[in-house]
Amino acid sequence: MCFKTKLFLLTIGLSFALNQISLAQETEEEKKTKAFDLGQVVVTATKTERMIKDVSATVSVITKEEIEESNAKNVGEILTQIPGVYVYHTYGTPVEGKMSLRGFDTTGSERILVMVDGVPLNSGSDNYVQFTKMPPLGNVERIEVVKGPASALHGGCAMGGVINIITKKGSIKPTYTVQTEFGRYGERLYRTEAGGTVGKFNYRVSSGYREGDGYRDNTKYTRRTTGGKFGFDLDEMQEFVLDFDYQNSHIAYAGNLTEAQYKDDPKQALAPCAGYLDSSRVALHYNKEINEYNRIETLLFTTDYGYDYDGRYSSGNAYRWMADINTTGGEIRYKLTYPLLDMESSFLTGLSLKFDDVGYDDYYKGVHRIDTHCENLSWAGYLQEEITPIEPLTLTLGVRYDKAEYDTYRHLHSTHGNGTTAKRSFDKFSPKFGALYRLTEDASLFTNISKAFNPPSSNRISYSSYANPDLGPEEAMNYELGMKGLFFDRLSLQLSGYWMNIKDEIVTEKVGGTTRYYNTGKTRHKGIEAETNLWIVEGLSAFVNLNFQEAKFTDYKKTSTTIYDDKTLPHAPKRTFAWGLRYEHPIGITYNINANYRSDAYSDNANTHVIPSRTIWDTRLDYEREFKGVDFGFYVGIRNMFDKKYYEDMSSSGKIYPAYPRNYIFGLKLGKEF
Repeated sequence: MCFKTKLFLLTIGLSFALNQISLAQETEEEKKTKAFDLGQVVVTATKTERMIKDVSATVSVITKEEIEESNAKNVGEILTQIPGVYVYHTYGTPVEGKMSLRGFDTTGSERILVMVDGVPLNSGSDNYVQFTKMPPLGNVERIEVVKGPASALHGGCAMGGVINIITKKGSIKPTYTVQTEFGRYGERLYRTEAGGTVGKFNYRVSSGYREGDGYRDNTKYTRRTTGGKFGFDLDEMQEFVLDFDYQNSHIAYAGNLTEAQYKDDPKQALAPCAGYLDSSRVALHYNKEINEYNRIETLLFTTDYGYDYDGRYSSGNAYRWMADINTTGGEIRYKLTYPLLDMESSFLTGLSLKFDDVGYDDYYKGVHRIDTHCENLSWAGYLQEEITPIEPLTLTLGVRYDKAEYDTYRHLHSTHGNGTTAKRSFDKFSPKFGALYRLTEDASLFTNISKAFNPPSSNRISYSSYANPDLGPEEAMNYELGMKGLFFDRLSLQLSGYWMNIKDEIVTEKVGGTTRYYNTGKTRHKGIEAETNLWIVEGLSAFVNLNFQEAKFTDYKKTSTTIYDDKTLPHAPKRTFAWGLRYEHPIGITYNINANYRSDAYSDNANTHVIPSRTIWDTRLDYEREFKGVDFGFYVGIRNMFDKKYYEDMSSSGKIYPAYPRNYIFGLKLGKEF
């Protein structure tokens, strides 16, 4: 038996012994609350408040407690415990990374809709989701993940699923919290937060600073954040909520390495560059309960994202990339909850609008080479009906119409004239059907069928170096079947299987010496996901999350002699597993140990370059106690505790981006409630 397995079993044994010595027997109802709560209320799957057990889709929630007890440095890292989610840092810093759901290419994460309190973060330029735009984990109340196509409610970018980051609101009593954290490679975190409620007004504000030297040469980073949420209840039936955040980062990048260079010295930086990244988000929510049957929700928002990168290619030639991306949008929803022909019914309709203004400049060897300006307009309308024809059965029907219009201008300074313009528009209806059958109060079966629509970004059509003006939209048809439930008052389970056929999936490919974006033809994504939580004894619980997937080209002819049919899509491992233990003692001690496994994956369409499998273990010990009215806490953690040498990312040409070795962290928290 290997050492890691022995350690895992020893942890179970010690935790069980401590429980028998120090803890009393708990009631059956208390056991139930220790298990995964299928009664958690979520809003992302249906845009209405529903308990997880009542949603005909695969939904996962990461709670505030799970976030606070993890070693994760950002939202992306905490998502790795969810089956079907694949996340990694490309450049050796915890500020930037890539992410995918259900086997889609991780490049930029453009097939996942990522939101903060309902505000989309996907870039108006290329639909990418930069980790620097996500709020720091200390500001997050919970994270809701809906897997599978969600275009019928959320539109484009939601082909793989939706991630909604819900931020904290002000506490009932005034509180003040400070936190500091230190780690290997010069890592430091300083954070402060204040919140409370005064009459009809509640507030929360926070500020943070994170920095580190990075594991590799030329990977130093800093990140400054501030954010807040202010709520005002006009009366019992209506409220205003204003929330905002701002992030400013400076990141240095080390570039990739050949396999020989990686083996010789994985820390070296042969093509270094650096960049400044700024992002901001401001949103105003207004919610009104007209009466017990009618409700209106409105959202107005603006986001801004800018970057300025400079560096050198491997040839030694200097480059600089600059961009400023501004987005303004809004949404209005109306909900009617009223019996329909004596059947329980909930009807939802809404309109959304988003406008992007994109500016981009490219310099090469100090010369202004390209400037681009792009204006995108996207609007949509949707309908959804949830109806219960008989008591155990709830049906969900929905449809959404999306239209995206692009107007781009691109000027190459190496040529004379007024530049080139491109105007494209795409529109599509995306329907869905879902059914949920309740076997018992705590167990149900569900199925859903949905279509997804993802238009190509303006970047891919016009001003990317790989741009293809003839690109068309991606379309998907998804079939899903699953079950969810709480069994024996101690085991929660979500099990689902899916089959998704994609038409015209976009990939980058080199044809005739030129690399461009292409609609590949057809691909297929299928898999089985399991998410389990087990209450073992009082204070001791375990989780096991499994993902078996297959993402392949089914009809893709690169040339007359090069056919990729039955090839696996890049960065789509066939298996990802996560498992762990959590032990909580009444004296204030909490201990977590968990592991994350990924099977081999390919980095290119031809399946010639392999990213080897790996298993990474993390552990953490927390202690919290109140002392003279002050909440005191400290924690110690180890990331990659067995110091596994590995890499998560590889370019399509086989160049390697090394991952972090073992890392230690130590932190302190102080909080005061007034």
